[in-house]
Amino acid sequence: MVFFEYIPGETIFHKMDVRPKITWFICIVVLAFVFWDPIYLTVIFASLMILSYAVKIPIVKFLSLMKILLIPLIFIVGYQAFFYQGKTIIFYLVPKIDGFGPFIAVTLEGIMLGFTFLFRILIMVMASSLLTLTTPIYHFIALLRKLRLPYQLAFVVTTAIRFIPVLERDALATIDAQKARGAKLEASKGFLQIIKAYVPIMIPMLIGAIRRSETLGMAMIARGFGATDRCTAFYEIKARKSDYFYTFLFLSVLAFSLYLSIISYGVGDRWQ
Repeated sequence: MVFFEYIPGETIFHKMDVRPKITWFICIVVLAFVFWDPIYLTVIFASLMILSYAVKIPIVKFLSLMKILLIPLIFIVGYQAFFYQGKTIIFYLVPKIDGFGPFIAVTLEGIMLGFTFLFRILIMVMASSLLTLTTPIYHFIALLRKLRLPYQLAFVVTTAIRFIPVLERDALATIDAQKARGAKLEASKGFLQIIKAYVPIMIPMLIGAIRRSETLGMAMIARGFGATDRCTAFYEIKARKSDYFYTFLFLSVLAFSLYLSIISYGVGDRWQ
């Protein structure tokens, strides 16, 4: 499954200007770090799931990404559960036996703190995925130009983002080709064996990336890229009245949430 690849759609979120989308993304990330209560973060994460369903993003996109993050997320929750010094002890990892122990207390506060960090990561991943999957790459280029950044910088940034799904697609094709030739990638055990097993995959990918960059460079030279300080725009972003409304709505929700955090909603230890 390829990530960061634009999925066309006719939903309101798809048609929204890139500026209110980025405002929405910033608001979501700020809210994820303002609240410490997992219940509040669960509500934010649930709203992102509802939005992904509304914009018709295949759930397989997110499940494939969560599969990659599964081990780090389990580690984060487990680390906080075992090593956070909370007051409410659920059990000891090493119980008391004949005067020995107990050691490594698993506390309720540690588990809740672990879930807080877990939901923060999930929220940032979901929000960034929704932003990139519903916004064409040339909208980001137009935004960088609107900010009066050098068009060379805008080209470098957007090209790097654009090549992520291309390289991922090449990696999947190379893995399938090597498996068809009898390569046993899943059977490799140990760090060094895994590296040796993936060498036949990394070398073709590296060669393909170099060839693609050379082709891109020649195409840029042939089209006179960098010959002048000015460039013509393929697409210009234009804000509509609805875009101003959505920006105001997102900022209003952020302001209200910040007010709730100031009066101690969602920042205390609800589980104590």
